[in-house]
Amino acid sequence: MSPSFAQRLLIRRTARAMLRLELLDAKMSSGDWTDHDARTFGGLNNALRLALRELGVRETKQRLAPTPCCGIRPRRWDSSRAGLALRELGVRETQPKPIPTIAEIAARHKSEGA
Repeated sequence: MSPSFAQRLLIRRTARAMLRLELLDAKMSSGDWTDHDARTFGGLNNALRLALRELGVRETKQRLAPTPCCGIRPRRWDSSRAGLALRELGVRETQPKPIPTIAEIAARHKSEGA
């Protein structure tokens, strides 16, 4: 059974979204990431998710644990689309490292002998 005309359009659009997401992944790993790229990534990821749902692609029963790339750590207060997309993919939130106090920095400085 071949796909209908509407399904073929949706498949082409899905393929383009996947290609653009791959290009954005490459841009992210090169370090040239901007806020606009993050919003574009979130929008494309959402469009891809909805298109796959419309095409009837279902999630597999066994979910692999995603590994965060490039040190991306969404925070609880992150309401950007990229943060929402990462949470939807199952990337766990991490707590930021505590900032040392001035007394702790001074003690470390003294113990290092500098």
